[in-house]
Amino acid sequence: MLIIDRIEEDTAVVECSNPATGEVIMQNIPRTWILGDIQEGDVLCKTPDGYAIDETETRKRRAQAAERLHQLETE
Repeated sequence: MLIIDRIEEDTAVVECSNPATGEVIMQNIPRTWILGDIQEGDVLCKTPDGYAIDETETRKRRAQAAERLHQLETE
């Protein structure tokens, strides 16, 4: 899974996880290789033309994060 950690000028710094080992590495992807208007936390998927936002997975992760935050606030 590729998740945008931050955007630095014309580069997206992306968190990549290896499902076999669980190892997490950071990778720089030029902004011009990514289709769409990106923001931190977006999940990317590989396309023939580069990368695109995986809207479904991004919504799912944002909902999970909002739920965790809500649970912390109500404890």
